[in-house]
Amino acid sequence: MTGRLAALTVLVVVAWPGAAVSGQPANGGSGSGSNIAAEQQAAVTGGPSAAAAASPKAYICADPDLSTLCRILEAAGGGSVIRRGATQLSSPSSTDTIFAPTNQAFAQDAQKLADFFGVSSLGALDTSPQSADRLLQHLVISGQAITSRAFNDGAKYTSLLGDELELKVLKGTDGFYVESDETRAAILQADILAGRAVVHKVDQVPLPDNFL
Repeated sequence: MTGRLAALTVLVVVAWPGAAVSGQPANGGSGSGSNIAAEQQAAVTGGPSAAAAASPKAYICADPDLSTLCRILEAAGGGSVIRRGATQLSSPSSTDTIFAPTNQAFAQDAQKLADFFGVSSLGALDTSPQSADRLLQHLVISGQAITSRAFNDGAKYTSLLGDELELKVLKGTDGFYVESDETRAAILQADILAGRAVVHKVDQVPLPDNFL
């Protein structure tokens, strides 16, 4: 891949009352609320247990539906080189928002991901930690644990990889979506606490256009 990453538009379709509000947008965006605090946990849905996992990695690797993402995370974190995505997702103190594609999401997007990274298959990322970490970084909004109720229409965020994410909110429908020009990823399970971060499980791998 050459050149700068394309902007990714995130379309969040909101119709879920009762979710906790947390997070503020980066770079002067217009989000509302504060970072997740311990007393908010009972108001946030998701996760295999009532208690928050110790870190995003701990949650991801404990969820059988996220085992592919766990494998990619472990590949990126292997060896002696410190990589941003794996380090951030492994930290219990990182305050982040993570869009976590399910196993099915990776299965249906496997070939386009392999083509982008120039490998024979998605499984080959296991031996390409730099590429694996680059994928992880795009799934993270760093420095903010943003729950679904804190997404504001037009607010702009920057992923850990450095590309711009713009939030678009449509009210009065039945679901939540993360959308780019080529990908609409439904949020299957929102607002899962993991350390000081929040995880949103999605049904496709949300990537900007030149990841495709």
